Formats: sequence, structure tokens, C-alpha cells
Amino acid sequence: CCVDCAHTYRWPGIESAPFLQAESKDSRGNRSFDPALDPRAALRCLETEDFGAAHTNNTMKLQLRFALLFIFLTALCLLALKFSTPESAGQAAIPTHDLAIASVNLWNIMFLWEVRRKGIARTMRAAGVDVIVMQEVRVGSTWSQIEDLQQLLPEHRWAVFVPATQISEHEAEGLAILSRFPITANHTTDITAAAPSPDTNRRHVIAADVQLRSGATVRIAAVHLSYDKNAQCENVARLTKFLSSLPHATMPTLLAGDWNAYPGDDDALALLSGLVSTPNRCKALFADAGPPPHHFIDAWSALESQAGLTFSNMPTPGPVSRPDRILASANDLRVVHNSLRGSGKDYAGRYFVHVLHARLARMLAGEDCPFDCGPRGKCVCGVCVLGVEKNCALPCPTCAHLPVTILILSLTILFAFVACIRQWVRLGLSVLLFIVILAMGFVLLREAAWVLWTAMPEEFNTSDHLFLVTRVVLV
Repeated sequence: CCVDCAHTYRWPGIESAPFLQAESKDSRGNRSFDPALDPRAALRCLETEDFGAAHTNNTMKLQLRFALLFIFLTALCLLALKFSTPESAGQAAIPTHDLAIASVNLWNIMFLWEVRRKGIARTMRAAGVDVIVMQEVRVGSTWSQIEDLQQLLPEHRWAVFVPATQISEHEAEGLAILSRFPITANHTTDITAAAPSPDTNRRHVIAADVQLRSGATVRIAAVHLSYDKNAQCENVARLTKFLSSLPHATMPTLLAGDWNAYPGDDDALALLSGLVSTPNRCKALFADAGPPPHHFIDAWSALESQAGLTFSNMPTPGPVSRPDRILASANDLRVVHNSLRGSGKDYAGRYFVHVLHARLARMLAGEDCPFDCGPRGKCVCGVCVLGVEKNCALPCPTCAHLPVTILILSLTILFAFVACIRQWVRLGLSVLLFIVILAMGFVLLREAAWVLWTAMPEEFNTSDHLFLVTRVVLV
């Protein structure tokens, strides 16, 4: 080995070495030597071989260390993962047959729906809601609040709607269910009270059979009871008969919606919970309705100790009642979480600029308000304004020439700016002209600017109700 090595290595300074006697020349004059006769060459060869062997051994040792370290870290990670899973902590893993449901009063098209829908969709996505049960849903011949939300929540592909009240020839208001899971069937009926009532709105219920990830089916019913206490008794009695008449009436069921429940008055809901007391004002109607197919529990009361007030989501009068409720069939559904969403404070902080932009767009459109501004506001230039005595009939003088005025002022400001840039000699005159234009704009647009800025507090809310979100698990 050493001989072969030495034959291929050209030692530096070989010609001046004292062992040149080992050197020989061939017939062409090329020098060569016999490394066997050169002890130093043999020693160098041995050192080279020892170094290569040592280097190989060190490399193998290093690779072995890295392999052992990798195995150790992998085992440590697997061990940590095992002890961090919910099963090891004594909790059940997140099942595939869970469901997050929300009760949402859309507040029809009140105030700025074009902005509110963004806030509602964002709230539903942040809460991870699977099924949205909605009340006061408007649907027209060419547009729909359901479609508006589906554009922002494309994962909620399935929807059902039942009209309850005819708003106009081409527009109706009713109940809707929006789901990210397939709706395999739906049923509806009219539960309006037959007895005379101050509430002239029709009351309906719609039940949708929703197939979960696990393949199990849950029945979800959307309700919106009358605001008349006496009519509520008949609403619930008819609802009970309807649920009992459905095919597979004993399947797991959720009832969600606006029950118009008043503080301290749960008489109408007592039939569904199976706790009908003697002084109940609805007891006579309940006797004719018969027992419901399930014993229902109030999802919020099952877990929470707080009041859970959802109405009103307004500065005035503030939260005073809990009309928004979700009831779950107690035998086959377990409530695991509740939350209230849609705070006006959060909405105002995120969508303040959007609200002002939408108000300006409506003012420039020159149209009337498409809704009633309520007892505290009046319609001016197509938007609701706080602090005026009466509505401003179209064409409203305050904004009659607003688009033309804004156009003229914009062009004039642009001209002054160009003059200021291109003609430095007339800088002072250009600045003076700019100040005059701003003063003129303030005089011409101050009323319109006041209308734009004086938004009602109600406009900075996703709805006049908070949204109740409940997560349940099939048991």
C-alpha cells in the first residue's frame, strides 16, 4: 500500500534530498525512484494512511452522534405529544359529531346593511359557526340577504328560507338557515296565533335536517315568536304540534331564534322544557298541544351563571332582556360552550371608516332612506341623522347639488395644485387661491359634512341583538 502511495506522490524538494541514490532515469531521461529505498517516503506514506483512517473514524463517530441525537429528540417529541393530547388530560378529543350553531337577528336592512354584513360574516367565521339560524331576513326579487352573506361565507353552501311577512310586492321578510353541512330535508309551517293580537306579523317556523361530518343528522328549527305575550302561548303550542308531527320526530333537535322573551316571563317556553307550573298563563293551550317530542334545555342556562342578556345591543336602552335563545334536546345533545358575539364596540372600532364611506355613497346617490330611522333619527340625504326635527323630503336641499359641488371643488383644487407646482413665481397667489377654495368649500358643504358626520349610534352595531353561539355534541 505504501509503495503504491509513494509511486503516485511527488514529494516536494525530492531533487535536493540526500537519498538521490534511490533515483534512476529511464531511456528518455525521466527520473523515478524506488520508495522502498527511501525511509522518509515510506514514513510519509504511513502518516497519510493513518490520517485518512482517523478522519474516516471521526466522521463515522460524528454521524453516529447525530443519529442518536435525532432518535432522542424524536422520542422526546412523541412523548410530549402523548401527554399533551386531550385524552391524557382526562378530556374527550374533539369529536366529528360536534356542531356550532348561532342565533342571529339580522335586523333586516336597517341602517347600513352593506357594512353590517361584513361585520356579521367576520363574526361568524371567527366563532367557527357551522349553522346560522337567522330572523328578520329580507329577500327581494333581485337580491337577497342570504346571498349577500353566502358571498362572504362561501363555505356555507346550503340555505333554506321561509317568508313570513310580505313587505312589498317584490320583497318579503322571514326566517332562514345557513349551513356549511348538507341540508337533507326541510319542513315549515305557520304558527301565527289565531286569536286577535296587536302583532300583525305572520309567524312561521322552519326545520332543517342537517347532516354532520360523522354522518349523523340533527334537526334545527328556526323560530321567531310574537312580541305579544298572549300570542306567544299559541305560537309555542303550534310549534310543539309541528315538531311532533315531523318524520323521525325523536331525532336530536335544536330550536334557535328570537323568542321575544320578557324578563321574568318564561311561561311560553315552559311547555318545551316540560316544567309547566300551575299559575302558567299558557297552560290551557298547552293541554291541547300535547307533550313535545323532547325535553328541551336552555343551552345558556345549562352552563352559564351570568344573565346572558342579548337585547338591546344599543347604547339606549342597553341590554335589558334575553330573547335570543337556543334550546337543545336533553337526551341526545350535550352543551359544551356558549358565547355572545357582535359587540357594538368591536364593530365600531373596525368599521368606522366603512360606515362614513357608505354614508357618503348614499348621500351622493340622492335616494331616500330605504328604512325607518326610528324614534330618535330622521332621514336626511338618504341617511339617518340624530338631532333633526323632521325628515328631509327629496330632493333634499342640503344635498341637492352635492355631487356637482364636490366635482367643481375637486377640479379647482387640482388646478391650484398644478399651478403651484409648475409656476413657482406665483406660489403665493396659488396658496391664497387654495385657501379661498377651502373656505368656499366649507361654506357650500358644511351642512352636508354635518350630515355625513352625525351618524346615529345605532349605525355602529352589527345588529340590535347580540348573537348567541352554542356548541353541542351528540351523546
